[in-house]
Amino acid sequence: MQEDCITKLVNIQGFSVKKTIFSGSEGDLPEVRIYLEREEKRYCCSGCKQYYSTYYDSKEHAVKDLPYGKWKKAYLLFDKVRVGCNKCGVTVEALEWVKPWGRLTKRLEEEVARECRLIQSIRQVSKRFHLHWEIVKEIDREYLKKELNPPNFDDLEYLVIDEIAIKKRHKYATVVVDALRRKVLWVVEDRTKESLEEFYRVLGEEGCKRIKAVAMDMWKAYEEVTRRHCPQAEIVYDQFHIIQNYGKVIDEIRIEEMRKANEGEKEVFKGTKYLLLSNRENIDREDHVKLSELLSLNKRLNTAYVLKDDLKHLWDYTYEGRAESWFREWYKRAIYSHIEPLKRFARSLKAHIGGILAHCRYKINTSLLEGMNNKIKVIKRVAFGFRDMEYFFLKVRGAFGGT
Repeated sequence: MQEDCITKLVNIQGFSVKKTIFSGSEGDLPEVRIYLEREEKRYCCSGCKQYYSTYYDSKEHAVKDLPYGKWKKAYLLFDKVRVGCNKCGVTVEALEWVKPWGRLTKRLEEEVARECRLIQSIRQVSKRFHLHWEIVKEIDREYLKKELNPPNFDDLEYLVIDEIAIKKRHKYATVVVDALRRKVLWVVEDRTKESLEEFYRVLGEEGCKRIKAVAMDMWKAYEEVTRRHCPQAEIVYDQFHIIQNYGKVIDEIRIEEMRKANEGEKEVFKGTKYLLLSNRENIDREDHVKLSELLSLNKRLNTAYVLKDDLKHLWDYTYEGRAESWFREWYKRAIYSHIEPLKRFARSLKAHIGGILAHCRYKINTSLLEGMNNKIKVIKRVAFGFRDMEYFFLKVRGAFGGT
C-alpha cells in the first residue's frame, strides 16, 4: 500500500516503486533512494523507436530526481537496458523521462532550466539543486539552444541594429532586434561588416526582401551591409546616437574655449562637462546656476548648447516636409555660428538627412535596445561576467524572447 502511494507520487510512466531507502544522519542532507521496477516488458530502441519484448543486457542505473519534501537529494534506481535492434544493432533504450545514460530526470533538467531564466547566478541554482555549476550551465545552454535556434524570422519587417559593450577597452557585440516584437534575434561578437553579414545570410534572400525599415546609428559598416542585402529597406537614423554625437561636439568646443580662458574663467569651466551633456530638466537647482553662469560667460558654448536643445525638436515632427523645413532653418543657424566643430556636425547631418527624416514614416529607434542594455548589465553582474561568449549571447536572447 505504501509503495502504491509512493508510485503515484513519483509518477514515472511504465514503472512502479519496489522499495525506498531513506538516509541522512544529523548534519547531512537527507537523501532518498527509490527503486523502480517495470510494469511490462517493453523496450524501445533509441535509434528507430521500434519496441521489443526482449533486451540485450541490463545494468542498474541511478538518476537524480526533483526533491521530495525534506529529502533534497532524491535518486531513482532502475535496470537500464540495451536493446538488440534488428535495424540499429545494440542501442541504449529510449525512455520518455530520462535521456539515454542521463544522470538527471528530464523534469529535474526542466526545473533547473526554468530557474536559470530568473536573474540569478548559476552557482545559486546549483546550490539549490545540489548540482555542480558546470552541469547547471550545460542544462541551461542546451535548453536555450533548443528554444532559440533556429531563430524565427516569420513576418519580420522592421529591425533595430545596435552594439552593446561586452568588455572593457571597446569590446562590442552587434545586436539585431525585431522592432515590433522587441525580440532579440541575433547577437554576435564585434561590430564589423562580417558580424552583421552572417545575420542577413541566415535571414535569407526572401527574408531580406520583406524588410521595410532598419533603425541604426550612422555606423558605416552596418549601413553598407544592410543596403547591400536589403536595398529596398529604409534606413532610419536614431535620435539617441545623433544627440550623443552632438555631445562630443559640445565637449570639443568646451575644451577649446577652456584653453583660451583666463584663470578666473577656468574656475567657471571646472566640473561642467557632464552638465553640458545632460538634459536641462535633469539638472538640479545648484548645478543649474553653475551651468547658467558658464553659458552667460561663453557665447560659443551657449550657442552650441541652445542648438542642441533645439535639434531635439526635429523628432517632434510627423510630417516629413515640415521636418525638412525646420531642419533647413536649424542648419543655417549652425553654419552661421562660425563654430567649426558645430559646422562639421551640421554638414554631416545634412548628408544623412534622408535617414534622419525617415522617423516621420517609421516610428522605430534604438531606444528600446538602450533599455535592454540595463538588463544585460544585470545579467553580466549577477554572473560576475561571462567568459563563454556563446553562452552569454544565448542568455541575452533568452532574456528578450519577445511576445
